[in-house]
Amino acid sequence: MSVKQFKFVSPGVFINEIDNSGRTDTSTAIGPTVIGRTERGPSFTPVRIESYSEFVNIFGEAIPGGDTRDVWRNGNYTAPTYAAYAAQAYLKNSSPVNVVRLLGAEDPNASADGKAGWQATTAYGLYITPTATRSTGTLAAIWYCEAGTSVRLTGSSPNNAQTSSVGTLVKNIGTDYGFKAQIVTNSSVAYTTEFNFNEASDKFIRKVFNTNPTLTNGSIGSTSLSASYWLGETYENWLGNVDAGHDVTGSSLGAGSYYGLTLLLQSEGASGANNQKDHRKPFRSAETDYVFSQDMSNDTASFGISASRTPNLFKFVTVNAGLWEGQNFKISIEDIRESVSDDNPYGTFSVVIRRAGDSDSAVRFVERYSNCNLNPQSEDYIAKKIGDKYLVWDDSEGRYREYGKFINRSSYIRVVMDVDVDAGLTPAGLLPAGFRGPQKWAGIGIASGTVGVKTEAGGATATTVPVKANSGVTSFGFDIASAWSASFIHPGHLPRVDSTSAPSATRAYFGYDSNKGKSSTLYSRQNLDFARSLCDGLYDAQFSATGTGSIALTRTFEFTLDDLSGSVGSNSVDSTPATMYWASGNRAAGTSYRGTASFGAMLRKGFDSFTLPLYGGNDGLNVKEMEPFRNSAINTGDTSATNYAVHSIRRAIDSVADPEVVDTNMITMPGLTNQGLVTRMITTCENRSDALAIVDLKGGYQPNTEANGSEQDRKGDLETVVTNIQALQVNSSYGCAYYPWVQIRDPEKGAQLWVPPSVVALGVFANTERRDELWFAPAGFNRGGLSQGASGLPVLATTERLTSKERDSLYDANINPIANFPNEGIVVFGQKTLQITPSALDRINVRRLMNYVKKEISRMAGQVLFQPNVEETWNGFTSMVEPFLASVKARFGLDDFKVVLDKTTTTPELIDRNIVYAKIFLKPTKAIEYIAIDFNITNSGASFED
Repeated sequence: MSVKQFKFVSPGVFINEIDNSGRTDTSTAIGPTVIGRTERGPSFTPVRIESYSEFVNIFGEAIPGGDTRDVWRNGNYTAPTYAAYAAQAYLKNSSPVNVVRLLGAEDPNASADGKAGWQATTAYGLYITPTATRSTGTLAAIWYCEAGTSVRLTGSSPNNAQTSSVGTLVKNIGTDYGFKAQIVTNSSVAYTTEFNFNEASDKFIRKVFNTNPTLTNGSIGSTSLSASYWLGETYENWLGNVDAGHDVTGSSLGAGSYYGLTLLLQSEGASGANNQKDHRKPFRSAETDYVFSQDMSNDTASFGISASRTPNLFKFVTVNAGLWEGQNFKISIEDIRESVSDDNPYGTFSVVIRRAGDSDSAVRFVERYSNCNLNPQSEDYIAKKIGDKYLVWDDSEGRYREYGKFINRSSYIRVVMDVDVDAGLTPAGLLPAGFRGPQKWAGIGIASGTVGVKTEAGGATATTVPVKANSGVTSFGFDIASAWSASFIHPGHLPRVDSTSAPSATRAYFGYDSNKGKSSTLYSRQNLDFARSLCDGLYDAQFSATGTGSIALTRTFEFTLDDLSGSVGSNSVDSTPATMYWASGNRAAGTSYRGTASFGAMLRKGFDSFTLPLYGGNDGLNVKEMEPFRNSAINTGDTSATNYAVHSIRRAIDSVADPEVVDTNMITMPGLTNQGLVTRMITTCENRSDALAIVDLKGGYQPNTEANGSEQDRKGDLETVVTNIQALQVNSSYGCAYYPWVQIRDPEKGAQLWVPPSVVALGVFANTERRDELWFAPAGFNRGGLSQGASGLPVLATTERLTSKERDSLYDANINPIANFPNEGIVVFGQKTLQITPSALDRINVRRLMNYVKKEISRMAGQVLFQPNVEETWNGFTSMVEPFLASVKARFGLDDFKVVLDKTTTTPELIDRNIVYAKIFLKPTKAIEYIAIDFNITNSGASFED
């Protein structure tokens, strides 16, 4: 290539690779980038990991799949996380690894089919009410159904007639809010069961109904276990606490018999907005509501939680997007103290991240930030101590933009400051005292009179329940004998109403109560459901800064320490009550513990702590998929706008496309076989010119996450794999592929599972670097022996044992066989790249050598940028490069080399243009792949010397 073919615009080092090895036919450690799903952790941002223990700490353990226990609540552990095993394989032998976690992202111009998340055909809610003629009832459970399926209660109606229908009041059976229900599909009863809301009972609702959404997907898994519905949210502890008067609205289900009915959960009107069946929405982080200040006035008569009396201070957002953080953490504010110095009027407080399942009797801290304040100029400013930076992906430019001022010191949360606080415009005496929210669906009212009787989807008189506050609703009715007026409340996070379950009144964290009830120290698993984001129409409305973000929403409660109340006769800071109580409105009613005293006086008595929930996080994934990024769900022609999986994977690949942003030498997404996305990964490596793509191939083994049927039916076909790679028409030394899949044993859990060949191939690359050099061939019995632990994972079998002829067929197609020999075991038996054109670069060891050499010499060249363009500088560059290449040669990377940088390459014309032009000639050392030996049989009298 002539120097004239370089494009010189801005200063830089310009390197070109010239392959003259064609033949006729006959520094800081740099690691790979692994893309894929993990249990938790940062999403769509490459994170450098140095050890597997660090990987587990940030991204969670590798998941072998097969765990179908309450998938809705526990999360998707049904499918393996191949990326985690690939990272483990590499980190067992070498380091580092860059990990890019996949979640469900959405193209800004996504069509309806291209939206992230999921939706069911219908959603049915179970409402329970104490009487058949009047009441305030509550939502107790939600089922999600596919086409033609409904959930009916069956039993005695208010007039003692036997009934089985939707929208009909049915009397309870036994205790614990027990009922009998039918799952009806295409007018036939598919399943009937009794259930209740007692977690210890065999009839507990989550034990007798399907809680695995993936069973509704007929394209994957086992058809014999398929289902037409799944049970989603249940509010077992909410029911008990409403009965006990715990609900902050003052509602109570009452005692005695109960009635239940199932109703469609969707809004009125043809638009279907706020429809509970629709959760098509991209990933997002969990948040708390805004923390606000104490009431600075001693005027209690007009007190109310408002922007003027209790201004916002800050809120918290999880650093990592997704549902996991909101389900596993909560945040407490504690040790709130007024200033005791005239020189520093700002008070202090501590922020504590806690395990969601702990109790005030056994607090489990995750992170603590002590002595925070609200002074923007202080080193202890809360935003500075915890961090407020965040990244926003720019789809048009394919890169991240960073916002915020302070580096994130917390691994889990960042702070969002109120703009007035951040500008220093608020009074210095403000301290955190409470928080707004959390938000939930508003209650609904049913006007007198009956309208219609049929409430199932598709019916001529179909009736729906709105999830918005609306007085005088007359668009739905129920199959009952007489007119009925009622209202329903919807479940939400429970507040702590007294200190009875805490070790003492002063050690109680008021605010959010994550336990089963006011006297319990046991964690309530219904909080796993409260942590979820709301349906699509309310997705962005649940975190408004003030008030309610939507007519469909209301706040479950608004908490402030100002509303704490002591026992009777002790509503004064002059005494310390044995039990402390909270109820909204105590201060306005003149019954608060603080009374007219200062906020600091109450704090000094030890009532200085409260807890907030994190909620609203979302993975953006289709819960009906075992593998949300399965290849068989990506159709030919799908784009970012028509398939969220395509958009998500493209975004992940694009996040590592810039070599100036991410230092990596390999890129892989184990299990990805979609040919368009595989090509994009290879092209990305070509454009970087310093990385090798390890790809998996279409047509081989399909796990049950990709298809249904027997394992024999999903085995795949070698000829199909070869045909597909040929149809891909890739001619690139920046990609490589292996075949077939292998079976491994999870070193931590002992489970056996099939993994794509890229998983163990990545481990072999690491093993090669550890044993020898990265430019040695990552194959053969010395470095590719999988049965001998070369991959870092225990390899047990291959999906098929390749014959010699099949290995030849694969190698002719530039696919590296994984062979299974009787004595030597399982071995990686090839090291070709996907380059069709014969040259030295059709071998992995040469490709990796060139990537390494180019990157290292590029760094050396960077040291002479902007130096004088004279022979002394040229000689300095040469004196760096030649010893480096000599070292590579001594370690069997090169047979020979030559560096030319003098007046013959850098002419006066180039000097005038501020250019240095060097030529480097390399003879890569080839690996032995073929051994030919002649065995000559001679007569007895023959001489060997002849």
